[in-house]
Amino acid sequence: MGQDIDTDPDLSAELTEWALSQGATVDGIAAHAFPGKGLGIIVQRRLEAGDTILKIPTSLLRTESSLPDHLQSLAIANECSINGLLALDVCLDTDDSSASSLYSPWRSTLPSFLDVKSSMPLFWTPEAQHLLPPPGQALLRKQQSKLHRDWTAVSERGVAGSSLTLEQYTYRWLLVSTRTFYYTPAESSPSSKSRPRGKSKSKSKSKSHRRSKSNTATHPGQPRQADDCLAIVPFGDFFNHTASPPTVKATYSASGYDFVVTSPHAGPVEKGTELFISYGSHSNDFLLVEYGFILPEGHNAHDALILDEVVLPLFDPEQTAVLEAAGYLGNYVLAAIPSGSSNGGGGDDDDDDDDDDNADGLNPPNEDQNGNECVKDAEVEAEVVCYRTTTALRLLCMPFRWWKRGLECGFDEGDSFQGAVKELIGKLLRTYIDMAGQKIQQVAKLDDGAYADQKDVLTRRWAQILALLTAASKRVR
Repeated sequence: MGQDIDTDPDLSAELTEWALSQGATVDGIAAHAFPGKGLGIIVQRRLEAGDTILKIPTSLLRTESSLPDHLQSLAIANECSINGLLALDVCLDTDDSSASSLYSPWRSTLPSFLDVKSSMPLFWTPEAQHLLPPPGQALLRKQQSKLHRDWTAVSERGVAGSSLTLEQYTYRWLLVSTRTFYYTPAESSPSSKSRPRGKSKSKSKSKSHRRSKSNTATHPGQPRQADDCLAIVPFGDFFNHTASPPTVKATYSASGYDFVVTSPHAGPVEKGTELFISYGSHSNDFLLVEYGFILPEGHNAHDALILDEVVLPLFDPEQTAVLEAAGYLGNYVLAAIPSGSSNGGGGDDDDDDDDDDNADGLNPPNEDQNGNECVKDAEVEAEVVCYRTTTALRLLCMPFRWWKRGLECGFDEGDSFQGAVKELIGKLLRTYIDMAGQKIQQVAKLDDGAYADQKDVLTRRWAQILALLTAASKRVR
């Protein structure tokens, strides 16, 4: 349903005129400033699925190949990520440089330093960072490591000049990190995937998805990892993210980026409607650390919670080694997983009841100690935690030889150990509920003046987690 929204004519006209002057094609859309959300893309006339609404030529992209000569040595040596080099390139834009003149209208739309500093956890004080949910803290540590590597390379090589500070560099580093798309360089195999702004690991990244970087670094002379093939796509980076089916798909080719209407709900897209792309299938913890926002409760079908914080301490060193060898250590996910996809959380093991023989006497009994048939809780279990979580917990609830057999042949989810697994899941959820309640209290103690934005987003995120845990706990009961 279209909205009656008036686009700022000056902003829209200036950005559209600039894009057209640089060889872009803009058809039926305009940039629009949304209160509290920044820029987005809005429909100016009725659009149909398949309509190409935006074309950004390769000449307008900022990529590794567009870096100035004095930065190419760092790119060739792979001492710095492409994210880091593009950030430095943006840092070095000066008022009298050709890059500054070319991208001036686009640069004027970028979030301010204060906006980035308040919204991105990488800029927060340790006091606020420590109140992130555990999955967010883990992501933040990886992000800090990447920034440290890039800043070390840039500062030690002296290419940044003595006036550039770490704070200034971090600001641009985050601007690039949250706005770049993936693309396929000419020397690589063809790909239609590109991904949208920011870093996030997802199945589609083109600024038809935005991006998410890997931890792996290449060695001199080796081709770059796919996750380090990044492009700044001016105007294309105005599209906002949705966890619902996106209304626009972005693809990359040798000529540049094409943005095409998908109309997932069938029928035309009406004037006044905001258009969205997908940054990937990400939890709100990921979106917060990598992009600086979370989606409202009920608006992120991909939201999930990693339970490692309460599950891993249950295992002794020997059990930990067993799980690691089997590929079941960590990444224990709580999410509203539809019934029938219980193994979607990890592992290649099949959880079907496909072991009907009792040849070795190793199969667990399907009766309890009193000879009563056990009730299967597989459906409830599937909705509460992922398959790898229940597989790991079974190591605590059944003889080791039966557990090994289950890995090879599949676990019988109606066996006598299912009740113990279910009870353990409930206990873990209650433990996390208590922790979430404590975190909400700690967030409430943050100073309203100094931490207003962080306090708001942390309160909302922990409330989402508490609701997720409470709903899961009720399903277990």
